[in-house]
Amino acid sequence: MVRLDSVSVSYRMRGQCVPAVEDIDAEFPAGSITAIIGPSGCGKTSLIQAMAGLVHPCSGRVLIEGEQLAGVRRKTAVIFQDYGLLPWKTARANAELPLLLAGMDQRDRRSRVESVLEELGLSAFARFYPGRLSGGMRQRLAVARALAAEPDLLLMDEPFSSLDALTRESLQETLLEVHARHGTTIVLVTHSIEEAAYLGDSLIVMGGRNPGRIASRLSRPRGQVGGLVSFRASGDFLSLTTELRRALADGPSGGLSHGSGTPGPGGAA
Repeated sequence: MVRLDSVSVSYRMRGQCVPAVEDIDAEFPAGSITAIIGPSGCGKTSLIQAMAGLVHPCSGRVLIEGEQLAGVRRKTAVIFQDYGLLPWKTARANAELPLLLAGMDQRDRRSRVESVLEELGLSAFARFYPGRLSGGMRQRLAVARALAAEPDLLLMDEPFSSLDALTRESLQETLLEVHARHGTTIVLVTHSIEEAAYLGDSLIVMGGRNPGRIASRLSRPRGQVGGLVSFRASGDFLSLTTELRRALADGPSGGLSHGSGTPGPGGAA
C-alpha cells in the first residue's frame, strides 16, 4: 500500500537545517503490520509524519497505492503517543470527531461509533470524559476514533509506551484482533523489542541520528508461527528478539545493513 522512495526529511532549527532521516526506501504491504523500531532521535516519528502528510520530505516521494501523497484520497488515521483526545468532549464525541469533520449526519455517526465502542469494550463509558478514563481506556478510545473513520492505513506512534505492562499486552492483543477483523494496513513505531517482534509481520530497524537510516529489515510471516498466543513463549520469538537486539546494537553500519543480512526466524530479511 505504501512505498517510501528515497525519502529524506529535515527540519529548520535556529537558522540551521537539521536532517531527521535520509534516503529511506521502504515498502508497507497492504493488510500487513509493520513495526519500526530504533533508538530515540533516529527519525521514526518523522517517517510516520511523512506518511501521514504532516511533514513534507525535502527529497524523495511517499507513494500510496502508486500515487504521490498529495494526490491520494485514501483514508489515513494517526494515533499519537499522547492519545490526542479532547478533554471537553465525551468518549462518544471524541470517537465521532473524524466523522463530524467529514460532514456525516448525527444518526450515521452514532450508528458507526456505537459498534466500534462495543467492539473495544467502551460502550458503558460512552458518556465519560477522558479525565475519568484509565490510561488503557483512553488508548482504546484513541483506537476507536481511528477505526470509526474506517481507515485504509493506520499509523501509530508509540501508542502503548505510557501504559503498564499488563495493559500494554492487553491492548497489543486488542490491536491484533482488530487487525484480523478489519485487515487495515498498520505501521507502528515502538521502542520495545518485544512489542515489535510480537506485532510486526515486517520489522524495520533504524539507527543513527541526524540523520537516521535503516539499519536492517526482518520479516515474520504471521502464518508461519502457529498462533500468536503461543508465539511469545516460543523459541522463534526468543530468536527474533535476539536478532533485533543485535541489529539495534550494530546500527546502520552493522552486519545487517540495509536489509542485506541474514534472514530472521520465520522469514527472509
